[in-house]
Amino acid sequence: MPQPDDATSNFSAAVIASSPDAIIAVDMDGVITAWNPAAENMMGFPADEAIGRDLLSLMPGSQRDAAARLLERARNGEVIAGRDVTRNRRDGSTVVGRLTVAPIRAADGAVCGTVGIMHDTTERKAIEELLQRNHRLASIGTLAAGIAHEINNPVGGILMAAQYAKGALDRPDSRGIIEKALTDIEVDAKRCSDIVRGLLRFAHEESGERQPCNLNEVAESAINLSQKSFFDSSADISFTPAESLPSVIANGTEIRQALVNLIVNALQSESSAVSLVVGLADGGEAVEVCVRDDGNGIPEEVIDHLFDPFFTTKRRQGGTGLGLSLAHAIVTDHGGTLDVASSGAEGTAVRLQLPLPRGTE
Repeated sequence: MPQPDDATSNFSAAVIASSPDAIIAVDMDGVITAWNPAAENMMGFPADEAIGRDLLSLMPGSQRDAAARLLERARNGEVIAGRDVTRNRRDGSTVVGRLTVAPIRAADGAVCGTVGIMHDTTERKAIEELLQRNHRLASIGTLAAGIAHEINNPVGGILMAAQYAKGALDRPDSRGIIEKALTDIEVDAKRCSDIVRGLLRFAHEESGERQPCNLNEVAESAINLSQKSFFDSSADISFTPAESLPSVIANGTEIRQALVNLIVNALQSESSAVSLVVGLADGGEAVEVCVRDDGNGIPEEVIDHLFDPFFTTKRRQGGTGLGLSLAHAIVTDHGGTLDVASSGAEGTAVRLQLPLPRGTE
């Protein structure tokens, strides 16, 4: 009958041998002392060839420095858990895994070696990459369909206006007709320009120049611009600035554009009143601009898609589906948030929050 120590040792060996994860142990010099069957299958080296060799000698040069640093940290008593790594098999192919490296301690607590446990995630990683690639392709298809839809409308208007003007050249009242056609062409051309500019801004990854700016001033300027671009709205716009408002570090032009988009969106909701209120939020750690309207409200199933490019419920009113997505991209790029709350009875409130610099009182 085996002694308790032998039974414990045999049980531990059986656990290591049956583990689906690769388990590799090395001594203080980095020489392999244990190499379980999963390590054989994963790395392609039989245990009798691996045990007794320097672990780093089984790796290509490009991987040795990083592996040596992990071993050194474990020798110093540190446990490195859940590190994503790529290793080369014997045949040169790669395996992707989740690696944990830990010190092996003797009975007196002294570190006498290190153990690495690696879970093979190669297949899962390949599936994730495939899903991400398919998602990108689907996004590109949605984007292309949206661009085609949005550009086709104004381009069709330009074509119709040009044909109408051309057909009126011999008419006695041709001047008025041509002037009207040119005005329509100008409007539709500007709309195309706005769509393209919006797409470029949406895709742009770099932040514009930022400096201290006062959101009271930015919000008031956004109201003036919105009223000029949406002059046919009968809604009243009110503005409540905040007193003693600290400055935020932001690109004022971009934040103003985001606010213009929010205001225009509110004006398109068939509201009779739109209000902008500026103040402090999050216990004084952020500045907030709340854009509120008393319009029809937004259905709950629509709110989840408000920030998707080209998603709009206002195509009849000329909506492109870019306004809120651009506003969201701008605010997020500034480290802020854009939250929407809506109900059919009370309209919609959109809160734009930007963080204050640390140390601001």
